[in-house]
Amino acid sequence: MPKTLLWMLLACSFHLTSLGQTKTFTLSGFIRETGSRETLIGANVYVDSLKTGTVSNAYGFYALHLPAGKHTIRFSYVGYRSQEILLELNDNLERDIQLSAAADLKEVVITDDRLQRQAESAQMSRIELTPQQIKEVPTIFGEKDVLKALQLMPGVQSGNEGQSGLYVRGGGPDQNLILLDEATVYNASHLFGFFSVFNGDAIKNVSLIKGGFPARYGGRLSSVIDISMKDGDKSDFKGEAGIGLISSKLMLEGPIIKDKLSFVVSGRRTYVDALVAPVVQLQDPNTTAGYYFYDFNAKLNYDIDRKNRLFLSGYFGKDRFYANYQEPDYFSRNGMEWGNRTGTLRWNHQYSNKLFFNTSLIYSNYEFATFSGEVFPPDTFNLRYSSSIRDIGIKFDADYALSQRHQLKIGLQTTRHIFIPTAFVLKNTDFPEFNIDRVSQELSLESGLYVEDLWQVNERIELNTGLRLSQFYAEGENYWRLEPRFSGRYMLSDVSSVKAAFSLMNQYMHLLSNTGIGLPTDLWVPANSVIGPQRSMQIALGYAHDLPKKSLTFTAESFYKQSRDVITYRPGANFLLTGIDGLFNGDVIDIKWEQQVTTGTATSYGLELLLQKHKGRFNGWIGYTLSKIDWLFPEINAGRPFPARYDRRHDLSVVTFYELRKASEKKSAIKLSTVFVYGTGNAVTLPQATFDAPYVSPEPVNVFFGFFNYSMTDYGPMNSYRMPAYHRLDFSVQWIKPKSWGERVLELSVYNAYNRANPWFLDRSFRDGRTVLVQYSLFGIVPSLNYIARF
Repeated sequence: MPKTLLWMLLACSFHLTSLGQTKTFTLSGFIRETGSRETLIGANVYVDSLKTGTVSNAYGFYALHLPAGKHTIRFSYVGYRSQEILLELNDNLERDIQLSAAADLKEVVITDDRLQRQAESAQMSRIELTPQQIKEVPTIFGEKDVLKALQLMPGVQSGNEGQSGLYVRGGGPDQNLILLDEATVYNASHLFGFFSVFNGDAIKNVSLIKGGFPARYGGRLSSVIDISMKDGDKSDFKGEAGIGLISSKLMLEGPIIKDKLSFVVSGRRTYVDALVAPVVQLQDPNTTAGYYFYDFNAKLNYDIDRKNRLFLSGYFGKDRFYANYQEPDYFSRNGMEWGNRTGTLRWNHQYSNKLFFNTSLIYSNYEFATFSGEVFPPDTFNLRYSSSIRDIGIKFDADYALSQRHQLKIGLQTTRHIFIPTAFVLKNTDFPEFNIDRVSQELSLESGLYVEDLWQVNERIELNTGLRLSQFYAEGENYWRLEPRFSGRYMLSDVSSVKAAFSLMNQYMHLLSNTGIGLPTDLWVPANSVIGPQRSMQIALGYAHDLPKKSLTFTAESFYKQSRDVITYRPGANFLLTGIDGLFNGDVIDIKWEQQVTTGTATSYGLELLLQKHKGRFNGWIGYTLSKIDWLFPEINAGRPFPARYDRRHDLSVVTFYELRKASEKKSAIKLSTVFVYGTGNAVTLPQATFDAPYVSPEPVNVFFGFFNYSMTDYGPMNSYRMPAYHRLDFSVQWIKPKSWGERVLELSVYNAYNRANPWFLDRSFRDGRTVLVQYSLFGIVPSLNYIARF
């Protein structure tokens, strides 16, 4: 397979290389952090005299074509000191670069301002977050959260109070491709959606793409969230430990073989169960109940030689809720659990100065289960319901520096999906004839072949064109779809540009959800001959303006997206019956998931504004979204369009970071962070009227008993009522004290500082002879205290 891709690259390059005869050479190498040798993703390589450059790929590799002669090349990365080198190229040259992290914010000021220049990039609708930003954003209970930080960006919305799910440009959480070291994470939530599964201590880079998708990504309609784990320090042993209100965590990294083999491990666990257990025991000594979740990340990074590297990474996480009751002659247990497991083995190989190749073996598994059991000697009863999805895949990617103006990416990926929508086990010693052990399993194969060309047409025009061929096979149905991709920019001046993007996407997997908040009961199922794949078309136009002297960037983007064949449950559908057939002898039950859903169209359009300040003691961003999201399902709302539940006309976020005081020998550094959010209330369906309707019977009615009436409820149009607006203010204060062994961080954070009663849900209540609407809120003001030690 690598040879096949190599021949494809040579075929693509034959015509383009014949167009010019200018003598050029290739400068290539890796960009790393000084000391730790951690590779830097997206580091900038630029030649001012030629107004040309490139960025390092996901493994820190860069390759740049330059004409023969002397050149001054600038290497830079946000938060690091830039470095300039003078080189004379008379042949191809390999040069590795190490950049030093800025010691404080004064040094950040002298880093290359070109890094923050959005105007020069052909890519639009892309957001990058650094681990430092994630750690400084105040959150509920002080739990730092990648997805909650992304919710503060324009075009990205949360579903409800405290939820970590993402709604990107009108799409649901199921339409986000979430990757952790290239492995798909199918359920990214802990505690029923309040926290994400990603431990920020183990993360190196986070990238969110909302539109103008590069051809190397596929399989989802709305966004790509690409998260890279740390590689591990190859020079020194380091660690970080933290104690918070509901959880504790520990991260360790260091060399196994110095400058050759490194590791990083990170773990987090809640202790809610330990806190709740004594309270439960006081209420009933025979009962034990609790809830906990944990995460564990691990990674090995081995430099075989200069041209070959191996990475082995994994994630393991689980949530578990349980309630047990025990007496001398009786025992019962009930609960549910769900979790993800991922693993990635990657081999990097540098074939030449121009060609970089990566091969990945990828494993992912998500499983949900609910269980109940009783032991009443000599009888036992056990019931278990579960669902899962397991992936095994292989992926090949190649980066080829074709010429000074063309950077090619070509790749192939294939994944075997194993769906188990329902596994139902019932064992009862009292009634063995009703014992059940049934598993419904569906197999599918998904593949994708892509090619991208980053083409610098001239100093003003840069294009990123691509084509992806996607394939999906399930239940005898074989889908082949072409997905063209395009993004480009035209420089209006040295600091401003206009941009455009177009993408077609296909999603071959559906999430059956009747909540929209990412509960573990949601089911993943494949497209088939009855319910086909989802499709989307998105167009985006944008403007970017940089003010490098003030470290400011302003972007404005408008988008239009239409998604077809999206699914939702029919009214009255029950996910617990999905996949069960022939449940009991004598009863005919044949319920397939296809019978419980209906398909329709989702249309969204809007305007996104973002003003960012990148550097200095005071920095942050302001994001605003004006959007509209309509759904159209022939079987719902009488076939008329209606707003999606998460349709929000206005969405505003203001995020600030301020270094109040720098650290000294006697004083701690003090950092302040604030977050303010405002959003239009969610659209919901509420009863509008109730009335009595006569019962019509096909049989004659005995008038002696009178006539029967039924109470009927009129709900009116779907999602025609708006909940009250949502807004809150969060802030945090960090005291950072240098120590001989590292540093100590004490953080006080306050969620919902002015105690706003934001709506969680609305319900009817009868008071004083009339029906009134009652609002229920989830969180008031929530203070928390966290202690962190870095050594």
